[in-house]
Amino acid sequence: MTDKKHTMLVIIANYGSKQVKYLKRIIQEYNNFRKYKVKVILISTEHIKGLKYKNLDIKQEIFDASLGYWLAHRHKKFIAENKDEFDIFVYSENDMLITEENIDVFAKHSKNLSKTNLVPGFLRYETNNGKDKYLIDLHPNHAANRIPFYFATKHIISMLPEKTALALGLHPIIRKSNIQINGKRYFEVQNLHQGSYVLTKSQLKTVLGSGNYFNEKNNYAGVREGAASNVYAKCGITKVIGQDDLENSLIHHLPDKYARMHPTYTKKQAITLEGLKTLLNKYS
Repeated sequence: MTDKKHTMLVIIANYGSKQVKYLKRIIQEYNNFRKYKVKVILISTEHIKGLKYKNLDIKQEIFDASLGYWLAHRHKKFIAENKDEFDIFVYSENDMLITEENIDVFAKHSKNLSKTNLVPGFLRYETNNGKDKYLIDLHPNHAANRIPFYFATKHIISMLPEKTALALGLHPIIRKSNIQINGKRYFEVQNLHQGSYVLTKSQLKTVLGSGNYFNEKNNYAGVREGAASNVYAKCGITKVIGQDDLENSLIHHLPDKYARMHPTYTKKQAITLEGLKTLLNKYS
C-alpha cells in the first residue's frame, strides 16, 4: 500500500508571453513531482498554448492586461476559495523554479515549527555563466532591505563590528541568526522577497485570520513584490530559513538577469551560498 499523496495548489502569475519558456519549465517541474498531487491555476493576460502535462490538472484564468502588476494580486481569491481543499498552497511568479526537494524541506520544517508563528521560506539564487549561486535578494543594496533608513545610514552601519550590527538588527543581510527550535537552527533575513510563497493549510489559516491578506495598501517593496511578500510582512507569520538545509532552501530565478546584467550586481555580486554558510557559522 502506498501512502496517500499530499495535495498542493499552485497558482502562477503570468503577464504576456515574453517568459513563456520559463513558465513551461516550472510547470514541467511540477509535473515531475511524485509525492504530491498538484493542481495548477495559471492567472494570465492571455491563453497559453501547449500546457498539457500527464500528472497535472491545469486551469487558466484570463485577466485584462490593463491590470499591469496588479495581476499578481488576483491569485489570492483562488487561494482563499480553496483554503480547505489542499494541504499545501503555492503562489509563484512565472520564472521561479520550485522543486519537489524544496517542498519536502518546507514540509519537514513546517512540522517542526508548527507550534510557533515561524514559517519556513526560501532564498532566490541566480548563476552567472552557470557557476556560483548568487543569493540575489541578500545583496546589501537591495531595494527591499528592511533596515529603516539603510541607504541613508549604510556607511555608519558598515563601520560597526559585524557582531554588533547583528545584535542590533542592523546587519545588511541577516536580521536574526541562530534561532533554535526543537534542536534545529533557523535564521531570518532582512529581505523577505522570494518571488513566491508556500503555506500549509494551517499557516494559511493564520494568514487569513490576520485580516491583512487582501489588504493591498503599502505593499512590501512594490506592487508585484507585495503579492509574494505581504504574507510574510503583515499577516502574522515570520519567514525563517532552515540553516541545516540551505541547499534545498534555494530556488532558482531562471532568467539569471540580475547576476549577469544589473549594474548593482555586476559591480559587486550578492553573497554566494558558500559565503552565507561561512557568515552563519561565525554566529552559531
